[in-house]
Amino acid sequence: MRPRWRKVLHDLWDNKARTLLVVFSIAVGVFSIGVISGAYQIISNDMSVSYAANNPSNIEIRTANYNDDVLASIRNSHSVKDAEGRRVINFRVRTQDSDQWVALDVVALESFSENQVNLLVPVLGAVEANKDEILLEKDALKKLKVTVGDYLVFELPDGTLKELKIVGIVQDVSTGAGDFLAPPFAYIEMNTFPTLRQPELFNRAYVTVTEGEDDISYIREVGADLKDKLEKNGTVVVRTRFSEKHKHPLADTVNAILGILLALGILIVFLSSSLIANTLSALLSQHLRHIGVIKLVGGRNKQVFAMYFTLIMAFGVLALLIAIPLGGQGAYGLALFISSEMRFNLLGYRIVPMAMIIQVAVGLLVPLVAGLMPVLSGSRITVLRALSGDLAGDENKPHKAGEDRVPWFDYMLVQFTRILSSRGIHFPRPFIISLRNTFRRRGRLC
Repeated sequence: MRPRWRKVLHDLWDNKARTLLVVFSIAVGVFSIGVISGAYQIISNDMSVSYAANNPSNIEIRTANYNDDVLASIRNSHSVKDAEGRRVINFRVRTQDSDQWVALDVVALESFSENQVNLLVPVLGAVEANKDEILLEKDALKKLKVTVGDYLVFELPDGTLKELKIVGIVQDVSTGAGDFLAPPFAYIEMNTFPTLRQPELFNRAYVTVTEGEDDISYIREVGADLKDKLEKNGTVVVRTRFSEKHKHPLADTVNAILGILLALGILIVFLSSSLIANTLSALLSQHLRHIGVIKLVGGRNKQVFAMYFTLIMAFGVLALLIAIPLGGQGAYGLALFISSEMRFNLLGYRIVPMAMIIQVAVGLLVPLVAGLMPVLSGSRITVLRALSGDLAGDENKPHKAGEDRVPWFDYMLVQFTRILSSRGIHFPRPFIISLRNTFRRRGRLC
């Protein structure tokens, strides 16, 4: 191995604290970019696939109570592929051994076996609830410490209490998908409502369209026609909601959140690049005499540049070895957290190639850009300046004919202090010296 490459290895190994500082500075930025870009790729794909797999409704119509005849008229309407009526009522519930009440939206279906819209995914226990039985959505377990076989106590509008047996746990990624602050859901058959002293009537209609399932304009047009038809028949329409089949209702919200996180990740990259530039400048200041000796024995500018360029690339490669595996885990962890809050499923852990490519580009290019100017200035330094330890070179520049020896800033500073002194205002000399040194190296100041 050539001596200059042995020197690069010694620079990496001898000062471990400096190496770790630079490597972790790069790794933090690369990790943050990898987490955000990887989570964005996972969520943008899995969110839509998971949502569409449960055949979500394109139109949700919230109405006053209506019966089977009105539901039949909705099903017979133009452009309606399928329609299901349900009744959604909010109850206060608690477990048998607790006094803490929890709000729960109870959804009543005509038949679990004939359900074709907003499908339920079984998680544990039975997939259908019979009379006086209930299925819980799995998010309800965050507030209710129950399991299959336990009983829920319902408080009815007249103050009486009724109990229903929990026979299964399901997941519903469609109902309430547009409102992640909605209460948890539970599901019963319509014939259980007399036990809860509720009429066996519908107050929701979930509709899918025959074509244009991802055309929001067409969906709105069909929804407007259905609303007009219901109101003409005397059914009061409280609210309508529209959604595309392959786009989660909260997709834009999640993308906005990830965009903000991406901006923070980019900011971290810029902050780490400034730390890298300062560290490399300090490194070159310490190695001035090394560079002088290398050039004194015949080393050329290109060789010095190649040495420190390789050192920068080594920092980047070491950072990538840390950031890429952790970034992949962090991306999936962030996507898993968001999916649990937004009630959709992920398709499993995987490496995102695009995120890895972005990490490699950031991990190699950012250190190179941040350290390019210090390395160029260090490789071009003269032997005299290197051996004298003068990186700035201000004192050793030859004076050219006609050139003002006093820099313009020093001249302006002297004139300014003289004007203030004539008016009885005096600055301490250390303050003037520190102000001059601040602007002495304008590249460092920038």
